[in-house]
Amino acid sequence: MPEPTSSAVGIDLGTSSCRIGLWRDGDVLIVPNDRGCLATPNCVGFMDFTSPVVGEAATEQAAHNLANTVFAPQRLLGASYDSPWAQRLRL
Repeated sequence: MPEPTSSAVGIDLGTSSCRIGLWRDGDVLIVPNDRGCLATPNCVGFMDFTSPVVGEAATEQAAHNLANTVFAPQRLLGASYDSPWAQRLRL
Protein backbone atom coordinates (compact mmCIF):
# COMPACT_ATOMS: atom_id res chain seq x y z
CA MET A 1 0.00 0.00 0.00
CA PRO A 2 1.50 3.42 -0.96
CA GLU A 3 2.22 5.97 1.73
CA PRO A 4 -0.26 8.84 1.93
CA THR A 5 1.05 12.12 0.56
CA SER A 6 0.77 15.47 2.25
CA SER A 7 -0.36 18.45 0.26
CA ALA A 8 -1.58 22.00 0.80
CA VAL A 9 -2.72 24.95 -1.30
CA GLY A 10 -1.54 28.48 -0.58
CA ILE A 11 -3.01 31.67 -2.01
CA ASP A 12 -0.97 34.87 -2.03
CA LEU A 13 -3.25 37.90 -2.31
CA GLY A 14 -0.60 40.49 -3.05
CA THR A 15 -1.13 44.19 -3.55
CA SER A 16 -1.30 44.10 -7.33
CA SER A 17 -1.36 40.40 -8.23
CA CYS A 18 -2.06 36.99 -6.75
CA ARG A 19 -0.49 33.56 -7.03
CA ILE A 20 -1.57 30.06 -6.12
CA GLY A 21 0.94 27.51 -4.90
CA LEU A 22 0.56 23.78 -4.41
CA TRP A 23 2.83 22.12 -1.84
CA ARG A 24 3.15 18.40 -2.21
CA ASP A 25 5.80 16.05 -0.85
CA GLY A 26 8.16 18.88 0.07
CA ASP A 27 8.00 20.68 -3.31
CA VAL A 28 6.06 23.80 -4.27
CA LEU A 29 4.46 24.32 -7.66
CA ILE A 30 3.19 27.79 -8.54
CA VAL A 31 0.03 27.14 -10.55
CA PRO A 32 -0.19 29.08 -13.83
CA ASN A 33 -3.42 30.87 -14.75
CA ASP A 34 -5.43 30.22 -17.92
CA ARG A 35 -2.93 32.26 -19.95
CA GLY A 36 0.07 30.41 -18.57
CA CYS A 37 1.30 33.25 -16.33
CA LEU A 38 2.37 32.59 -12.76
CA ALA A 39 0.92 35.85 -11.43
CA THR A 40 -2.64 37.06 -12.04
CA PRO A 41 -3.51 40.77 -11.74
CA ASN A 42 -5.95 41.59 -8.93
CA CYS A 43 -8.68 43.01 -11.11
CA VAL A 44 -12.33 42.15 -11.83
CA GLY A 45 -14.42 43.66 -14.61
CA PHE A 46 -18.17 43.49 -15.10
CA MET A 47 -19.40 43.92 -18.66
CA ASP A 48 -23.09 44.18 -19.52
CA PHE A 49 -24.93 41.13 -18.23
CA THR A 50 -22.22 38.61 -19.02
CA SER A 51 -19.99 36.81 -16.58
CA PRO A 52 -17.30 38.88 -14.90
CA VAL A 53 -13.80 38.83 -16.34
CA VAL A 54 -10.79 38.54 -14.04
CA GLY A 55 -7.04 38.98 -14.11
CA GLU A 56 -5.37 40.06 -17.34
CA ALA A 57 -8.64 40.08 -19.28
CA ALA A 58 -10.09 42.51 -16.73
CA THR A 59 -7.11 44.87 -16.92
CA GLU A 60 -7.34 44.83 -20.73
CA GLN A 61 -11.00 45.90 -20.69
CA ALA A 62 -10.56 48.48 -17.91
CA ALA A 63 -9.77 51.42 -20.21
CA HIS A 64 -13.15 51.00 -21.91
CA ASN A 65 -15.10 50.01 -18.80
CA LEU A 66 -13.48 51.82 -15.88
CA ALA A 67 -16.72 52.42 -13.94
CA ASN A 68 -17.38 48.66 -13.80
CA THR A 69 -13.86 47.51 -12.97
CA VAL A 70 -12.62 46.73 -9.47
CA PHE A 71 -8.90 46.98 -8.84
CA ALA A 72 -7.43 45.18 -5.78
CA PRO A 73 -10.72 43.47 -4.83
CA GLN A 74 -8.96 41.59 -2.02
CA ARG A 75 -9.11 44.83 -0.02
CA LEU A 76 -12.89 44.45 0.11
CA LEU A 77 -12.87 40.99 1.71
CA GLY A 78 -15.01 41.08 4.83
CA ALA A 79 -16.32 44.61 4.26
CA SER A 80 -20.00 45.31 3.75
CA TYR A 81 -20.94 47.15 0.56
CA ASP A 82 -22.19 50.17 2.50
CA SER A 83 -19.16 50.46 4.79
CA PRO A 84 -17.16 53.71 4.61
CA TRP A 85 -14.07 51.65 3.71
CA ALA A 86 -15.75 50.08 0.66
CA GLN A 87 -17.22 53.41 -0.46
CA ARG A 88 -13.78 55.07 -0.34
CA LEU A 89 -12.47 52.45 -2.78
CA ARG A 90 -15.13 53.26 -5.37
CA LEU A 91 -14.17 55.40 -8.36
